[in-house]
Amino acid sequence: MFKIFFVQLKTLLPTIIKLYLLIIILFLISLLIISQSHLDMEILTRDPAAVAATHPLTGMISNIGILLWCSCAAICLFCFKLLKNKPLNREFSSFFLLSGYLTAILVLDDLFLLHEDIFPKYLNISEKVVLCTYAIVILLYLAKFKKLILKTDFFFLFLSFIFFSLSILSEIMIKKDLIMLEDWLKLFGIVNWLAYFTRVCFQQIEKTFQSQQIERERIRTSI
Repeated sequence: MFKIFFVQLKTLLPTIIKLYLLIIILFLISLLIISQSHLDMEILTRDPAAVAATHPLTGMISNIGILLWCSCAAICLFCFKLLKNKPLNREFSSFFLLSGYLTAILVLDDLFLLHEDIFPKYLNISEKVVLCTYAIVILLYLAKFKKLILKTDFFFLFLSFIFFSLSILSEIMIKKDLIMLEDWLKLFGIVNWLAYFTRVCFQQIEKTFQSQQIERERIRTSI
């Protein structure tokens, strides 16, 4: 048993180093934040509801949205890794890679309130500037993959942009006592975003396996 353990340790050591290095970097970033903002480490490590001494379900819908964002980013990046060396899926692999990165940016913005608080209050960058930057990035993304997206079942993606647009408009136009409308519209957008990429990823993986199966059958019959 110990022999197997050390064999696995030797094999997995590079991965372990990378994982632990990420945690160390995160710890150093936390120290930097504490030194600049005079916060306690407890503020950064504990659950927000526990720190605020509020109900444990505080932010439940927002947290569910974060989980859905993360799921989508993970699915896209996993599909990129799976398909990147497949000639038939080379175009889709780059699509999944950039989609994963874009989703990761959106989840970080949602999780840390980047465009609402961090950029305007702490970095002196207007919320409108940040939102315009996001809009430009998304437009460039759509322009790059327009032909590919049109080959897919893009209905869910279209719906997601509709809901995200309505969410942003509601944030700008509605009264504060109706702010929950923005959150529910955003959740609908996230759900449709996840549905689109999950569906496309599944279809491409299935297509890849089918083509591999056909190729194996062809080789078998030719022998």
